[in-house]
Amino acid sequence: MGFLWTALDESSDRLQEKMFVVAGYLARQDEWTEIERQWMRRLGQESDPEPIRYFSTSECMYLTGEFKRFSDPKRYPKPNGKIAANSVRDDLMGILRASSTMGFALGINLKDYRAIRKSARARKVLLASPYELAYMMTMMVVVGTCEDQMPERSGIETIAFLCDEHDRSGNIKAVYDRLKDNNPESAPWMGTLTYRDNKKSPAIQAADLLAGHCKEFLIKSLEDSCGESLTDKYKSLFGRNVGIVGMDKRSLELVVNANSMIDAKPSIYSTRQMGLFKDLANVRVPKS
Repeated sequence: MGFLWTALDESSDRLQEKMFVVAGYLARQDEWTEIERQWMRRLGQESDPEPIRYFSTSECMYLTGEFKRFSDPKRYPKPNGKIAANSVRDDLMGILRASSTMGFALGINLKDYRAIRKSARARKVLLASPYELAYMMTMMVVVGTCEDQMPERSGIETIAFLCDEHDRSGNIKAVYDRLKDNNPESAPWMGTLTYRDNKKSPAIQAADLLAGHCKEFLIKSLEDSCGESLTDKYKSLFGRNVGIVGMDKRSLELVVNANSMIDAKPSIYSTRQMGLFKDLANVRVPKS
């Protein structure tokens, strides 16, 4: 049996008022091995005072942690430090764009999420935090894409998910187990879910990079709805191997309507979830 590894991570704006994103990349082990080799080689090029050990979107953005070296005004007069940090980020994104990975990102509009949850009916389906829903839907996007594009490989290939290890990791394990139990048609694709420290995993760092980049892109798209299409905009930034799903009021209402009554109980893990995903994908996933 072959394994397709998918690394996922999340990102949101600091006040968690605008957008919550889960994103990551899917690739086979040999592809990940080559990406990680190039990834660590690029980080190692920043060797003064010592090589950068890992990539973090927040540390790159705010010049902290491994990227604090770029905040020294004597070595990097403004805005040179920010430019140098962004150069590292852009080179890493270039490695991913040049690879044969498949990228996935799902963003939830937090203003719409909270507006939908004002109804008692929606609160039975949607938790106070969109955290579990975002991971669940992203996993179903990955599984659904593999089902659609490689139907002959079902039972031969399986997707192993890798997530960042932190205080909410257990929530994702519970989500994943219930997804597998309640979606038997998709279960053959759904393999293990494991955790690693993101500082030790270039694959999770790549997911962090994509999640942070997509969060900024989706927030900007909310503020600038005219001109170039979202498809054209994001393809130029992330490459043609990345798909983005944006969940707004309409798509969140679909979630509530599809899952309000399953055996007289609300559930976001039902066997109807894959059908719901296909409805969302037809509207929200830009075509290549």
